Amino acid sequence: MLDFTNATWDFPVELQETYDRDGNKIEGNRVVVRTDTGEHMSRGLGDKYKIITHSDVVNSVMDSIDEVANTLGTAYEEKIHIIDGGRKLRGEVIFPDLKIEPKVNDIITFRIQFYNSYDASWAFQQQAEGLRLWCMNGCTTPHTVAKTWAKHTTNVSVQASAAKIEKGLEAFKLSDTLFKSYIDSRLDNDEAERFINDVMCKTRQRGNPMYPHYNKSRREELLRMWDNNRAYVGNNVWALYNTLTEWATHTDHLGSPENARRLRENEIAKAMNSDAWYSL
Repeated sequence: MLDFTNATWDFPVELQETYDRDGNKIEGNRVVVRTDTGEHMSRGLGDKYKIITHSDVVNSVMDSIDEVANTLGTAYEEKIHIIDGGRKLRGEVIFPDLKIEPKVNDIITFRIQFYNSYDASWAFQQQAEGLRLWCMNGCTTPHTVAKTWAKHTTNVSVQASAAKIEKGLEAFKLSDTLFKSYIDSRLDNDEAERFINDVMCKTRQRGNPMYPHYNKSRREELLRMWDNNRAYVGNNVWALYNTLTEWATHTDHLGSPENARRLRENEIAKAMNSDAWYSL
């Protein structure tokens, strides 16, 4: 259970108006201010922006997780990641006893992740997924069943979205069949490279569509990961799937790893909803 009392994310914030040098209010230019320090947590925000506090997000999601864990008689481990001085928050809750094993010794545990921000860079989001223990990849399905997303300009019920955790667990259990189908679907090297080239690395056309341009560094990184994964699990769709999730979640070497990870996860979700993926 989290200690809500002294957590670094649990600080007071409020929306404040901004004023010009003459003391006139600047319309449509409010800011989120941390009231205990006076620090501005955002730049100018429109009149429709509404604060969803880190405290509301964490408490609501964790209360729901407590209820689910007590009902199932299972334990969980939680981490709260503070990013950019508290402007962003990522919560991670792992259920070590709730797991699937699509391949012998290839174990995936149930995980809930949730996000929030005060600088309008991240919408409130919660998603249920798996965590592959062998390499700590996040495992999502092409059709994310238990994903909640909302901008800070809409009326959001964090409590209602947190209640979807049980549905996420059911979807996670069903993903065992999907992952096993990936293992059984053979994929030769040429097919995998073609998917990586055409779906993940093609960036733009230079005048003539016959001559596509590719992101060379990304291509090299993904092909290296593909070689490593297929050496471990074989030439199949499961190896390509784990190549994509590895690329999405291993971002610590980048300048803004949390932002990069979210962008990559969205890109992977789009790739796994493509015709090219379903045709593998």
